[in-house]
Amino acid sequence: MKRPEEIADEFQKAWNSHDMAAIGSLFCEDATLVNRFGHYVRGVQEIVSLHTPINEIIYSDSTIKNEVISTIDLGDDATVVHCWSRLPVEKAHPAGPHAVDTVILAVLNSGPMFGASRRLRM
Repeated sequence: MKRPEEIADEFQKAWNSHDMAAIGSLFCEDATLVNRFGHYVRGVQEIVSLHTPINEIIYSDSTIKNEVISTIDLGDDATVVHCWSRLPVEKAHPAGPHAVDTVILAVLNSGPMFGASRRLRM
């Protein structure tokens, strides 16, 4: 990534290909993530472990669409990126086809994603 805003597209590409290694590569080793259900995990392996089973089962036919809504430069090579995220799911999900809307907050340093938090969009 050359610009922090690119994290939205990079995460989208990794998710839509259901490539957990690619998702893991977006995070630094001690990254933290809070998913839309409030489940907190720390570390790349924990983040990948959280996403792997849902991508293999209920989100196996999903595609995500992210749109950057704001960036905030924190200085010292750190940036906050907020994205709208829409996750349409299909027949693999127990509730059937529907869409999940969230806001993604990503804090990035000069390298990979530092951490992310997802919350339900209000």
